[in-house]
Amino acid sequence: MTCFLEYPDDFDAYTVVVHDLVHTRDPANGDWSLNAHSYRKLRLSHAWVLERFRGAGLRVVHERGGPGSMRTVVLKRAS
Repeated sequence: MTCFLEYPDDFDAYTVVVHDLVHTRDPANGDWSLNAHSYRKLRLSHAWVLERFRGAGLRVVHERGGPGSMRTVVLKRAS
């Protein structure tokens, strides 16, 4: 699988175009095929998302950074 991002000039600062290229091999005959898809994805800042959680009555109980810019956040409903 190959995935790449595109930031075209006609898109705003809140979106990105994601392209997925998936190569699969047929186990019966060994032939390869390619499936390609693209879609727009929303770009949200971590701070903006956390603020929305707080506004919805949730609080962060654990937060950890992962590979790249991936983050894990555990939330709990505020008392």
